[in-house]
Amino acid sequence: MKTTIYSRISLPCFFLILIGLITSTSYQSYAGPGDINTNFGQPILTIGDSTRFNSDVNVIHVQPDQKILVGGNFTTYNGVTRNRILRLNADGTLDTLSFNMLATGFQSSVHSITMQSDGKILVGGAFTTYNSQPKSRIVRLEYNGAIDTSFIVGTGFNNASSINSIVIQPDGKILAGGTFTSYNGTTANRIVRLNPNGSIDSTFISGTGFPGEVKSICYDSLNNQIYVAGLFTSYNGNTVAKRIVRLDATGTIDVSFNIGTGFNGGINKLLFDQASGTLVAAGDFTSYNGTTVNRITRIQNTGALDFGFIIGSGFNTSVWELKFDGAGNIICAGNFTSYNGVSINRLCRLTNTGILDNSFVILGGADNDIFTAAVQNNGHIIFGGQFTNYNNTYRTRIARINPYGGLDKSFNIQWGFNSNTHVIKEQTDGKIIIGGDFTRYDGSLSNYIVRLDNTGNIDTTFHPGTGANWTVRTVTLDTINNKYYIGGDFTTFDGVSRNRLARLNSDGSLDLSFSIGTGFNGSIYSIALQSNGKVLVGGSFTSYDGVTRNRILRLENNGTLDNSYNIGTGFNGQVYALALQSDGKIVAGGQFTNFNNTASNYISRLDTNGIFDNSFITGNGFNTSVNDLLIQPDNKILVCGAFTNYNSSTVSRGIARLESNGSIDGLFNTNAGSGADYYVNRIALARNGRIILGGNFSTFNGYGSKNLALLDNNGTINNQFSIGTGFNSTVIPVEILDDESILVGGNFTKYNLHFINYLVKIDGDPLTEIAERNQLVDFSLYPNPTSSSITFEMKENINVDSKIIISNILGTKVFELSVSGTTKTLDISTLSNGIYFFELKSAKGSSTKKFIKQ
Repeated sequence: MKTTIYSRISLPCFFLILIGLITSTSYQSYAGPGDINTNFGQPILTIGDSTRFNSDVNVIHVQPDQKILVGGNFTTYNGVTRNRILRLNADGTLDTLSFNMLATGFQSSVHSITMQSDGKILVGGAFTTYNSQPKSRIVRLEYNGAIDTSFIVGTGFNNASSINSIVIQPDGKILAGGTFTSYNGTTANRIVRLNPNGSIDSTFISGTGFPGEVKSICYDSLNNQIYVAGLFTSYNGNTVAKRIVRLDATGTIDVSFNIGTGFNGGINKLLFDQASGTLVAAGDFTSYNGTTVNRITRIQNTGALDFGFIIGSGFNTSVWELKFDGAGNIICAGNFTSYNGVSINRLCRLTNTGILDNSFVILGGADNDIFTAAVQNNGHIIFGGQFTNYNNTYRTRIARINPYGGLDKSFNIQWGFNSNTHVIKEQTDGKIIIGGDFTRYDGSLSNYIVRLDNTGNIDTTFHPGTGANWTVRTVTLDTINNKYYIGGDFTTFDGVSRNRLARLNSDGSLDLSFSIGTGFNGSIYSIALQSNGKVLVGGSFTSYDGVTRNRILRLENNGTLDNSYNIGTGFNGQVYALALQSDGKIVAGGQFTNFNNTASNYISRLDTNGIFDNSFITGNGFNTSVNDLLIQPDNKILVCGAFTNYNSSTVSRGIARLESNGSIDGLFNTNAGSGADYYVNRIALARNGRIILGGNFSTFNGYGSKNLALLDNNGTINNQFSIGTGFNSTVIPVEILDDESILVGGNFTKYNLHFINYLVKIDGDPLTEIAERNQLVDFSLYPNPTSSSITFEMKENINVDSKIIISNILGTKVFELSVSGTTKTLDISTLSNGIYFFELKSAKGSSTKKFIKQ
């Protein structure tokens, strides 16, 4: 497992080799270089991403088979076109098999969905077409989404109208209410009853009907009575109908339902209890028949107010939806933020007496309107609307909760990050630290930093509290002390002032012993940790703790400024990358053109004391910014950015390799050809010297490779590394993990036609020499990392024919020794800092382990 980067630390700082296990007779199987590794993190969605609905959900209907019909204003779900209607499977995935609506769907919003007993689906709304066929405000679909041609609506409902409510009577007749004034050329003011074939039912006589909008209809099947509610103040000329009325089966007003002065504001939803004959009404009203009832009340079947339904001060604003939960309780949803003085955001459950059910715990609730809700057989509640957050978890316009209010995270999971990733670091134990612009991962709150386990799930032992308050751009691991240095744009961490730099303990908590005073006045882009524990920092800042320091400085390991690091006036532009050589010298790259008044275009090397290194001869340097640096084990320097010129000579765009003295590596430049067609952000180095580049480019040396490319060590692109269509946006961090895979981050949401949000793990290069193999000899290796000596320990004696071979990152043998016994300590103090491979060969076979010399 890995601990630190060769000699380079930047954004990101370490890159490891593609390694894995093989036995003497078999190799680990590969999906293929460039393929998505499906064992990490989010499910791979070929037809969707975590955007879910792109606009409002207005109605949800749970079918008897527990599949879910959804209607609204949306036009896509998970990036897949679904115009205003779709069906989900019970787990929230799109039903593309039994509801295969591949045509144009509805051209305008859907407000009502009801399923008949035969599985046919009635849909109402503001639309005039379905699948390009004229269907004015109402249509009946077959179970598979096709138009039911036996339901003939003629010209349908008149223009500029909408259907808000559809109710199917036991005899199959269909009640519809809304804003319309005619149906198929016949006057019908806001209410109509249709026969099962779509023709108007002439036995339902509404006369002049309603002068205002009908919002909700309920049917009393025992008494064949119809309750209608909305914004109207009369029915068929009778002014006793103040926002609610009861009709008999012929459409005649039932004056025995005595509502007095009725409601003083609109009713959005009615809920009829067949057992008791009572009716719950909710909406925007504040009184009923002169009695204060804020936005919800219950009425007896006589029209009298039910004083056994005790609401106190009621809701503070609109209620849009009411549903029974199957246990006699009432689910209420809307725009409200309190009920009877108790804070409750847009969703609550009331007992059948009107009391707030405190066992239904929604904590933060929804952050915007809930328009619709439906209850499944198991008591789970699905709701939809305008919200994007429920209980501090990202959920876009639809969510499911358990009967106690807790979020059901198995439904409609918002996979991946919700914004850019900037840095990825793998720890020695395989856990992965990620920083960026994000605030959520897999729907869970993760403010700008998160630690994942090796399967891509959040590591719950990492506790950063409220995290950073802004972007984390760089992370460096102190593997000796189990600390993390993080830098970026933030000014607080877990609520404590930390201007752009913080040190964290291994559990993610802030290390208060690392004191930075007032900190930095500008962003940090790169952090490098020296072997003596001192900390190099590069960025756009011009002061630290009130002391002038231009874009680079060195701190003691307690956070105090190291004044022995003499940079003079420093850099005149941003420092994006820092890399440490084995001799302690520091290579810096960025947007600068001089250091301490010495011309130095976009790259410089400093001595260990901060003085400009004149032996590093770059001439005119690069013609534009350097984004990243990496020092190879042979001390050559890989540089990436947007440049096309170095020391007045043309180089491959975005990538160059320099000799240790600053001269260009001509052969590498020749083989890289025209380079990237735009810019390169990051470099990673594999064990056999192959180079991975990430950035914003479409081709490399004319070969299509969208934003990620693999080069051989000589600079030639390796076209066996196939990424298909690549990434749909910029790649920023790239990390090669110990399991031979490559973790890639950035601001992309697609990789090779798959929807992946800002992070993806792909299989690496199977041609890379495998380092840890034939694990037939069991031994331990410690300490790791180490600075001077390393000890191996066997579980049993090995014979005198056994030997140790140590190789560097390029496979060059640097040490060989015959050994016997069970334990041996080796002096490795003369080795250069970097990654090495310790191979033990015996009569039983051989085993190889990796260690870090630092």
